[in-house]
Amino acid sequence: MATGEDGNSNISFLEISGSVAVGRGTLLTASGTQSRTNFQQAGLVTGGDNLMGCAGEVSISQAHFLGGPATMRLSVSSPLQISCGEISIDLPQDRVAAVAGQESTGVTRTSQTVDITPSERPIDIGLTYEIASDAPGPDILLSAGYRAQGEDPDPYIGFALSHRF
Repeated sequence: MATGEDGNSNISFLEISGSVAVGRGTLLTASGTQSRTNFQQAGLVTGGDNLMGCAGEVSISQAHFLGGPATMRLSVSSPLQISCGEISIDLPQDRVAAVAGQESTGVTRTSQTVDITPSERPIDIGLTYEIASDAPGPDILLSAGYRAQGEDPDPYIGFALSHRF
């Protein structure tokens, strides 16, 4: 299997976040995450060492936007991205020839280690408008954004409707 069997992993996360009120109903929030992953398994991908990742976000939100029950939020973020480490792979290379006229099921394999190098860090800009309450009834979420830096700069629009009973 490419994803492996009989594996074990160790994943550590450090997350720091905080918010501060910067006006009536206005909240400035910042967060950052650092991760480290090590794993071993049997498969085409046999392990990963010191895979380091990080993510971050800064946002500002306004409750009771335009005097209504909605919250408007503007955010600038960078999603979790692996920036360094090593991945070990075990690739099939050749099939062993027949032995004494009997077809062989053996496979010659090649092991390699691939160094992960950082790529351009994506930066996302998003805007959300949410109407929600703790009381029974509908909640609405409208979202829009685009990737200001990095691959896939296409804008997106989202809509979510839920109902609390």
